[in-house]
Amino acid sequence: MPASARIAPTIPGWQGVLSPKEKAAYDVPRDWKVETPGTVVGFDDHKGTLVAVMHGATTYVPQACPDSRSSYRGHAGFVTAGATDPERAAVNGVRLFADAAALNKDDTRAPVTSTAPKPVKVANGTIDAITATATVTPTHPSECPSPTILFTSVAFKHGTTTILFLMYQDQGVPDTLPQPIADQIITTIRPV
Repeated sequence: MPASARIAPTIPGWQGVLSPKEKAAYDVPRDWKVETPGTVVGFDDHKGTLVAVMHGATTYVPQACPDSRSSYRGHAGFVTAGATDPERAAVNGVRLFADAAALNKDDTRAPVTSTAPKPVKVANGTIDAITATATVTPTHPSECPSPTILFTSVAFKHGTTTILFLMYQDQGVPDTLPQPIADQIITTIRPV
């Protein structure tokens, strides 16, 4: 992994992930794959246009399904939000990713449910942030299926910029990310 994607973790034994672009970082467990700094992950409109993209990305359970080379059980990373209000960034960010994931290849959409934004603490309890979630219930079979996909966004102000973190994980499968681990990742999001 290039040095520019690395930062000291705040949780011993985990990996610290740096986004030089956002001047922010977060930690993930040792078994996550930290993508190279130039790698972006997200969703396209099936015509090749990216509609929801994150950087400073990590992958949870790469190649989760042996028959699908590009399969995974989740991703996490940062989304550029500029000076957008944190609550608006959290709500719009999670909706953008969930709606993009809900688009089926035949241009129909899987159902998306959302929760109201709520406060959360990041930077190990020192910064107030806003979190929002959305759940997609896939309606079309895939090579690496799951009953639902949970999207979580976290946003907070740092100076004049809003830092927006987003993660999504398959739910209802044996290798689902345990919620306490997801919550712990969120506590490590921090400006650098």
